[in-house]
Amino acid sequence: MMIEVESLVKTFGVALQETGIDKVLTGRELLVQTLLIFLSTTFVPKELIEAEWLKVAATFNPTTYIFEGMRAVLTQPTIDWSALSAGLAVAGR
Repeated sequence: MMIEVESLVKTFGVALQETGIDKVLTGRELLVQTLLIFLSTTFVPKELIEAEWLKVAATFNPTTYIFEGMRAVLTQPTIDWSALSAGLAVAGR
C-alpha cells in the first residue's frame, strides 16, 4: 500500500514538474498535507475520536482547528472564539 501511494505521489509530482506549474503542491508537500488532513478532525469531531494517540495528534495539528471552525460555523448559532485563539496558538501566529 505504501509503495502504491509513494509511486502515485512521485508520478503526480513529475507530471506537475513537466507542466511547469511552480506553485502547486508536489511530492513531499502533497504527502505531508494528506497526512495532516487524516490526522485531524476532518471526518469526525474531536470529542468522538476514541484513539488517544489520534486525539493527541489532532490537538497539535493546525488543520484540526480549521475544520472544527468550519464545522462550528455550519452547526452552531455563535462563534467559539476560544477555539479560534487555540488554533492560532498552535499555528504559531
